[in-house]
Amino acid sequence: MARDITTASLEAATGEVSRPVFFVLLDLPDGAVRLTTAAGSMSWDSEDWLGVGALGRIGEIEETGSLQANGVEMSLSGINPDIVPAVLAGSYQGRACRVWLGFLTDSYQLVASPILLFAGILDQLSIELGESASITAQAQSRLADWERPRVQRYTDASQRMLFAEDRFLEGVNAAANMELVWGRG
Repeated sequence: MARDITTASLEAATGEVSRPVFFVLLDLPDGAVRLTTAAGSMSWDSEDWLGVGALGRIGEIEETGSLQANGVEMSLSGINPDIVPAVLAGSYQGRACRVWLGFLTDSYQLVASPILLFAGILDQLSIELGESASITAQAQSRLADWERPRVQRYTDASQRMLFAEDRFLEGVNAAANMELVWGRG
């Protein structure tokens, strides 16, 4: 994935003191969840991002030159166990997930617009319960969807599953079993 990094971000990343911050967007059915690894909540891209600080963790984001699906694992700990049923109730698989990397100044303000590191879809969600809950989300790049088989038949039944009133393929079964005689006049 090609990235454009601003001069200010490059200087912040290679400076004597570097203050990286991640932004994570999880597009869940009940609404988008915006989290940042900053110590407090922040505003960026006209949105408010909830600061989780040391309570959040983002695994290694790997890129390769070959055509293969890569993923990322994110975890959030110290969550109130009362919200776990609400997390499990939603249909999260296949929902959008994005991760950006930005840098902070000495006064903990964003240096420039963060860089998109990962864009994919949520795959698995696991929860560990205790005094507090820990949620781990795994996301895959959209390339993982490439390997999924897609079974599509040109039959009346499959067409009516998509469009109930469509009768275009109604005669396919009869035509498949029809005996045709060629060459007789």
